[in-house]
Amino acid sequence: MVDNTHFIRKALQIVERRRQQAITNTLHAQEKACTQLPELKTLQNERLLWGIQATRLAALGAGRAEIDAALDKSREADARCAELLYNAGLPLCAQPQFFCQACQDKGRTAEGRLCQCVRSLVSTLRRQEINRSSPLALSCFETFSLEKYPTDFSAELGCTVREHMRRLLEYAIQWASSFSSQNPSLYLCGNA
Repeated sequence: MVDNTHFIRKALQIVERRRQQAITNTLHAQEKACTQLPELKTLQNERLLWGIQATRLAALGAGRAEIDAALDKSREADARCAELLYNAGLPLCAQPQFFCQACQDKGRTAEGRLCQCVRSLVSTLRRQEINRSSPLALSCFETFSLEKYPTDFSAELGCTVREHMRRLLEYAIQWASSFSSQNPSLYLCGNA
């Protein structure tokens, strides 16, 4: 049996591929939008330059007012980008559309714990592994063979073992055919 670390590693790889795909899709959408709207590239550069200016001011120890003014200019350029895209009927393409908004397809929360999306993937991968390694897919009512059971009378059952198994099979088929969330549980036990 494969250990949990294997499944976690594989799930994190899947999440990382999702993240890369979201970023790639965003870059392609931005390139396409800039081709259709040349002024968009100018606005994006302006937004970037104001962001860099705000960072530079913070690093130089500038006052909060100066930093906020640069950030406001960056936000204004961002708003003009969004307006330009909207007026052209193009989708907003500034931010990637991640599969999981909680971790932005990084696989971990801000606290460093595995995200729920990774845990869900681990469960799915485990289920797939179990299904691959077990013959459950081959086990169905149609392949159930009563011929494997003896025709000898069993005093304990009050009939032959084969007859007892035929009754159990009929009950199981009836139970499964009318299954709903209100059905009582069915407990099967005995030797393989």
